[in-house]
Amino acid sequence: MDYVIISLKSLYETINKIHGYQKLPPQLPRRGTSMYQQYFSESLRLISNIKGKRAVYLWFYKGLDEFYEPIYVGETYRSERGLKGRFSDEFKQWYHIFWMTKYNTDKYEPEVIKMYNTPNVDYTDIVKNQSLKKGASHIIYVTNITDDVSTKIIQDDLIQLFNNPRGNAKDKRKVPLPDEKLHHVSKEIYKELLNRIKKVKSYSI
Repeated sequence: MDYVIISLKSLYETINKIHGYQKLPPQLPRRGTSMYQQYFSESLRLISNIKGKRAVYLWFYKGLDEFYEPIYVGETYRSERGLKGRFSDEFKQWYHIFWMTKYNTDKYEPEVIKMYNTPNVDYTDIVKNQSLKKGASHIIYVTNITDDVSTKIIQDDLIQLFNNPRGNAKDKRKVPLPDEKLHHVSKEIYKELLNRIKKVKSYSI
């Protein structure tokens, strides 16, 4: 199996440059504006070399004090476009979480809810669920997973092994499996993810 880590540092630096390095939270750019395009172009650059359709991945935070927090576990079980397509969709749909992280604020939630602007549909819960994924400094993904196990099974096992990350609030098992019922590939991946995270170079967002 192959493990690759993506640092999101350049994405936060792009957001910083977009707003002239101001400290107070700016207005969230609308999709389609030049500010948004600068952000999205950088996100696409970060994933430009990604290949593979079967994968699992972890969004996590690694602090300067070596503290780390698993934030969200994902997989490509239903993605016809593979891992790059999945990441592209997440950067597009959840873009406000990077502004929330950069400026340490929840003020963007109401703005995003209004942006959906669909009559008679309340997007509050959807946006709040997206916002649970804020705070990531890195993403690590795993490809070339053996074909005899579903990435969905690995995802569910990893959510349990990482003690139900907040970004997976809707995905956690109602009844955790005993250790012997967790797939051996999931436990192997979990162990290696921890080893890789320990070696990650942290930075200040």
